[in-house]
Amino acid sequence: MRDAGLAVFVLAVAEFELVRSPATFNRSEAMLAAVPIAGALALRRRVPLATVFAVLAANIAHRLAFGHPAPGLAEPPNSFALASAWLIGVYSVAAFAPTLWAVVGFVAAAATTIGFTAGCACGPTVNDFLAALLLSVAVPWLGGFARARHYATVEARRIVEEQKQEHQRAEAEALAIERGRIARELHDIVAHGLSVIVVQASTERRQLPPEAVETQSVLSSIEDAGRSALTELRRLLGVLRASGDAPLEPQPGLEDLTGVVEAVRQAGIAVSVTTEGVPSPLPPGIELSAYRVAQEALTNVVKHAAASRADLTLRYSPGHLDVEVVDDGTATATDLPGGYGLLGARERVTLLGGTFVSGRPDAGGFRVLARFPLQTIS
Repeated sequence: MRDAGLAVFVLAVAEFELVRSPATFNRSEAMLAAVPIAGALALRRRVPLATVFAVLAANIAHRLAFGHPAPGLAEPPNSFALASAWLIGVYSVAAFAPTLWAVVGFVAAAATTIGFTAGCACGPTVNDFLAALLLSVAVPWLGGFARARHYATVEARRIVEEQKQEHQRAEAEALAIERGRIARELHDIVAHGLSVIVVQASTERRQLPPEAVETQSVLSSIEDAGRSALTELRRLLGVLRASGDAPLEPQPGLEDLTGVVEAVRQAGIAVSVTTEGVPSPLPPGIELSAYRVAQEALTNVVKHAAASRADLTLRYSPGHLDVEVVDDGTATATDLPGGYGLLGARERVTLLGGTFVSGRPDAGGFRVLARFPLQTIS
């Protein structure tokens, strides 16, 4: 719509200039020639190469038919509007056409300009040719080309920003899903612990002699508090389950890594498992998270690493537990589709106050190291 309005405006100004021109010329011929020259601008964005060729063809046809150029600025009758149509056409082919077609338009415009200048009765000099090429071809074409590069850069930045925002949204969604999974698992662990407390308190209370009234009251209070806590816990986290009454399931521990390791071996990858230090009982949350980190790291080896070997190390120290998986593959963290499995593993470790590192070591392959703090809670 804007280009159609531009074409109408240029045509109207051109016709006005021709009507008011004091020069002696065939006005009907000139006013008729202005129609295709100005009208071609209506398509300058959709088919810019066709537009510039239409402008050039109209000028050439006018020259061949009437023996002199179409109205412009070089010779009377002068028309600033029709001269502008030429410049806009050359500008448009550089601004809106693919680079190859923009170059074709430049060559065509330059050749036409050279031909018109050579046909001038004034006996053109080299300077005349250079000036004509510079002012009527080079300047508008370079202006259009600069505009095209600028908008291409802006568009590329916009796409990169959209991709970045989409990646951030996907990461946030993945983290929310993983946090929900962590919460469900911790719910099972905490609920199991509370259930044990309630059962033991109830069993101990029933075994007390009748005269131990005070102790019975304390144990009864423990039972009531435990049951109340279980009820509130299920109510608070029920939204994280498909059904609030879903049965509690035993959560996996490090001893269950045997099944994961065997599955990786069946996929054709040699896996070694090493335990360093003295294994000690772990808090249920840490043991579960250590299992999940090792499971995710070994799963990535199978799916994405293009590896032939992986080494799993469980390293027990007085103050922390390390879970390390190193493979000999070629993948990097950015090669992993989305990378959200490792993102979830990092979230687990961070929530427990630990540290998580993943990347390519100097020796090659890919390494995942999660360190869980083992602190005694008094």
